Amino acid sequence: MTHDEDMRSELLKADGISRDAVSDADRAALNRILERDAARAQRMRWLAIVAWAVFVGVWLALGIARSADPKGAGTDYKLLIFYALAWIAVAFTVSYVVRRHNVWKTDLRTHVIGIEARLAALEEAVRKITPSR
Repeated sequence: MTHDEDMRSELLKADGISRDAVSDADRAALNRILERDAARAQRMRWLAIVAWAVFVGVWLALGIARSADPKGAGTDYKLLIFYALAWIAVAFTVSYVVRRHNVWKTDLRTHVIGIEARLAALEEAVRKITPSR
């Protein structure tokens, strides 16, 4: 084995993956994990969209209320609600981005596992075909 192959095998072992072919059960488990994580990211996306819509709605309502009441009576609690909604919307957006990135990384890792398994199978097939020297 060359240094690159040793390093590749060790990196895969560090991830808990052997270079041997990935079984159908393992592949199905990886696909279920991907689907579950993608569904969670999609839910977080919709929560972020709703939070931003509520935030913009409250912002518009506060603007209308402020124009109707120029003295600003009772604006302390309104500003508190406004800032709380802003933080919630930002938190949901950040959570969505992190979840989406994790889904992307898991999907990429799944593809790498499949490629490694196919390469290992090809190497084995080539070894069987070529005569030993």
